[in-house]
Amino acid sequence: MRKKPPVFLFMLLLLLWVGMIFLFSSQSGTESYGESASVSRWLAGILYPDFSAASSSRQTEILESLEPLLRKGAHYLEYSVLGFLGFLAVRGVMIGRRARSKTRKPFSKMGCGLVAFYPCVLIATCDEVLQTHVGGRTSSVLDVLLDCAGILTGLILCGVMTSHVVFVSKPPENRHRKGGAV
Repeated sequence: MRKKPPVFLFMLLLLLWVGMIFLFSSQSGTESYGESASVSRWLAGILYPDFSAASSSRQTEILESLEPLLRKGAHYLEYSVLGFLGFLAVRGVMIGRRARSKTRKPFSKMGCGLVAFYPCVLIATCDEVLQTHVGGRTSSVLDVLLDCAGILTGLILCGVMTSHVVFVSKPPENRHRKGGAV
């Protein structure tokens, strides 16, 4: 019996994630700043136990130092997840094709990673172009490069993790040897 990868699920998750990326990108600068400011305040409360007791100027200083790290970290994480989901979707489709074919050629994870990488980079580029058309937002080539680093991280992480998952299972081996030994 063959187990097939849940390709539909992988594709659905990938499309939902891409939708979320573009939803965040279509927010105005004020909306985006408001979301990151609330997360910055929460993070400051964790990293700086005396944050709420600090003076207003000290709180502002802390928040201003955290915000760029938080925003760039969010970009990186967002695109790491995109790379991870992209790899799963491509690998699922390729395994499905391989299972249906008569020839059993070796399956390359590197090929999967490359096939997933380029559409993810295109999404990152479109994301930055979209931001140029949204009020209060700017676009940056450095953001695309950061997104690419996140994509590569997600691809590599998924490639390593899927080394331990077998989508097309082999028939169970006979565990018992002659004489009843296990």
